[in-house]
Amino acid sequence: MNKIEDRARAICEIGLLASGLSAGRELTDAVDRYWPVFAVELKAGVVNMTPRQSFADLETALAACRSKIT
Repeated sequence: MNKIEDRARAICEIGLLASGLSAGRELTDAVDRYWPVFAVELKAGVVNMTPRQSFADLETALAACRSKIT
């Protein structure tokens, strides 16, 4: 992993725990899925410290990230 990915994964994990969206085994799967959202924020110099309210919020952010990549 690179530094951005390491940091994004850590921030993602903290955010998921803080929001109560994931814990335990599902936390690892959620971090694997959503860390790119946080990587894009880190690269842009903007980190959303407000916990996401739902997986729908994260899915929307993930779709936006993917649309910028493709």
